[in-house]
Amino acid sequence: MRTIEDEGAYVRELLTRIVELCPRRSSSSEDERRAAAIMAKELAVLGLGTDLEPFEWNESLYQMLALHFGVGSLGSLISPIAPH
Repeated sequence: MRTIEDEGAYVRELLTRIVELCPRRSSSSEDERRAAAIMAKELAVLGLGTDLEPFEWNESLYQMLALHFGVGSLGSLISPIAPH
């Protein structure tokens, strides 16, 4: 049976390995997919199943800021009309 110290060492080793192998894990990047595959393999060893869901992310910070600013501004504009 594993002790708490063994579990802690296992998790530290796993996280260290993921950080070393996948240093740039932005959403939907190749490193993020590689990290997910590593985690799926580790969980499979423990007898746990995983499902990887497709996910797309826009990597343009300025487009995302414009979208959020636009939605927030629209909400502010219509709030006097539809307060609830």
